[in-house]
Amino acid sequence: MLDRLRRIAAECGVELSDEELLDTLWLARRLPRNGETALARAVRYLQSSSAASDAAPPPAAAGEAMRSADASTTPNAGRTRQSGQPLHATSASGVSGSGAPYRGGWPALPVRTPGGRMLGGRELRLGRALRPLKQRLLDRRRQELDVEGTVTVLAETGLPDTVLRPVRTRWLTLALVVDDGVSMLLWQRLAAEMHALMKHAGAFRGIRVYGLDSRSSQAPALRSRPYEDRGVSLPPAIVNDPSGSTLVLVVSDGIGTAWCDGRMRTVVEAWARQGPTAIVHALPTRLWEGSGIRAHPWRVTTRRRGGSSSTWRVADRVLPPALVAFSDMPVPVLEPQPAAMQTWARVVASPAITAMLPLWMHEGRPTHAGTPSLDRPMHRRLCCGSVMQLRPRLIGWRLTLRHWHPFQCR
Repeated sequence: MLDRLRRIAAECGVELSDEELLDTLWLARRLPRNGETALARAVRYLQSSSAASDAAPPPAAAGEAMRSADASTTPNAGRTRQSGQPLHATSASGVSGSGAPYRGGWPALPVRTPGGRMLGGRELRLGRALRPLKQRLLDRRRQELDVEGTVTVLAETGLPDTVLRPVRTRWLTLALVVDDGVSMLLWQRLAAEMHALMKHAGAFRGIRVYGLDSRSSQAPALRSRPYEDRGVSLPPAIVNDPSGSTLVLVVSDGIGTAWCDGRMRTVVEAWARQGPTAIVHALPTRLWEGSGIRAHPWRVTTRRRGGSSSTWRVADRVLPPALVAFSDMPVPVLEPQPAAMQTWARVVASPAITAMLPLWMHEGRPTHAGTPSLDRPMHRRLCCGSVMQLRPRLIGWRLTLRHWHPFQCR
């Protein structure tokens, strides 16, 4: 059926992709069949107005007298409004808001009205959540004059010598990678607000913004400018920083093909091995399971400040590591909320801390180390006699690890 529809469209001179064909079928069920849509009415009106404008009479003499009187009494005589010219702006098609065709002397310009903000009123709280990242470290490559040390040396030795010291500078550089695919056009404002938030936070030495291609056959690939086709194509390895002082923050909805087939997993893991890396999910948390970026909460323990994600110690919230193990590279998945951003910032900036973070799961669920057996001494110590009697009745059931929680006898 789809091949027949695509063949009919090709005979009409319209080449449709798979996504465009699905959108066409979706619109066909929802648009009215009598053609009374806003676009159809506008086309009919433009055709009728253009035919009527050819037979329109010249302006009346009274209008000419009024314009001459206005020109003689106003200081800007050359820019006076013509009689009959509407006061409101017109559309790009030349049709005024009152319904009559506008053919005045002043050209109209398109005006962008302010829309709703994606972050709402959370900018201030998000800026406060990023305060743990505002740290300064000694930069051995740059030096500045130590005034107190110079005065001390001059007083002790009498020699006019200068003393230099390393400059204290921000310890991280931000690489903001924005997925600019078709579905991310809805979240372009979110990406712009995240860029402005990171810039105004004052926590980074510099911010570099890249566009991410996660849908084409060459994906994943980076561009020097997001949402622009004229940007220079760059390899993903350009973000790698062996010094570990670059924080990579990816903004995406996880809909691209590379997120689902594992290609983006390889790239993001390479970034996470070099330094701190996180993903800001554009979709609400209830829709994460339907995307290529699924997350599950884990207990994370860091060993040093700003270290690579490979140095983290990850464990389940309840079960011991012998039963549930985390086999992937830990990459936090964040929602643009103050609480989530604050927890992640504390984990990155603290030398040793334990916190709960949602981590990107390749399969969307934890990796079980094996089926638990009640013959183990640990289970015999935790379970009472009634539970051990219940064991033979549950042998034939297919139970997961979440059903085998230790029971407490009363």
